[in-house]
Amino acid sequence: RDTEHHARVPWLHRADEETVKAWIAVETEPGLNGLLVVPDSHRSTLQTPELLRLSPGDIVLFNENLLHGGALNRGARARVSVEITLCFPRR
Repeated sequence: RDTEHHARVPWLHRADEETVKAWIAVETEPGLNGLLVVPDSHRSTLQTPELLRLSPGDIVLFNENLLHGGALNRGARARVSVEITLCFPRR
């Protein structure tokens, strides 16, 4: 089962901050496990989740309000990733 999609958690960040996620694939099998995103969900137009085909070392930057989550692992190895939240003052 895929993990539940999630987006920005309001209590983790100040209202005057803009946040960006950096998702780094450390160990993935493209098309078999990795990061699911819901395109344009940060603009409130929900669509079907898409599995991004990422190879180890690939980095994805996205608006933290984009719905995202881990895909069900259909591969032979564990998926390993690093997710970093970057916070910037809102202008």
